[in-house]
Amino acid sequence: MLLNTLLDLLLVLILVIASYLGYTRGFFNMLTKPLRLLFCLWFASSLCTFVGERMILPLIEGPISNIISDFLYEKFAVLQTDQAIEEIPTIIKIAAAVFDLQIDYSQDFFEQAAERLILSVISPTVKLISIAVAFLILLFVSRLMIDLLINVLDSILTLGLIGSMNRILGVLLSSAFGFFAVWGLVTVTDMLLNSQMLVHLQIVNDFSGGPIYKFFQSFSPVRLLLSF
Repeated sequence: MLLNTLLDLLLVLILVIASYLGYTRGFFNMLTKPLRLLFCLWFASSLCTFVGERMILPLIEGPISNIISDFLYEKFAVLQTDQAIEEIPTIIKIAAAVFDLQIDYSQDFFEQAAERLILSVISPTVKLISIAVAFLILLFVSRLMIDLLINVLDSILTLGLIGSMNRILGVLLSSAFGFFAVWGLVTVTDMLLNSQMLVHLQIVNDFSGGPIYKFFQSFSPVRLLLSF
């Protein structure tokens, strides 16, 4: 059946592409690039508070405070209580929650809403913004640095015997990823073909699976691990 052949060709193509990517990229490149995001997130989250409070906050405190103050005075001057609650910016609500500040939603509060919010929430809001800006800057800078380091080391690991071993290990690692990707695809396909939505279709009833499909259909990584 044509569908059997086409599906087998697709599975083989996935395996071939995975092996090719492993050969061209190498073991080091494939192993380090997925880990760089975790490193960059850890680096940025570790230093964002310090950098935000010491470097970013002094630069943006005045302008951001003025922007928020003008916004609050303009928005809350003619609002009713229920309207004012909806109009409070999300960033201010987040800042109040992060720094454990209580926002009073009483009618009396909204009669002087702008003044009270400025006194109680603007400073934490500016601090939160500075930390967020610092996090993004550190994430970007660390990404550039780690990419540069990876590229330098990767260029060294392409030379001579080390380069050959790097490519061979890259093929093995990438092939393993491709193997499990194909197994997952076969598993999902098998579930769909046996679902009540498709079981009545003639093309599904005629499908039996090619040799590649049947092999992965009978393969279970969980069963293999438990067998050791």
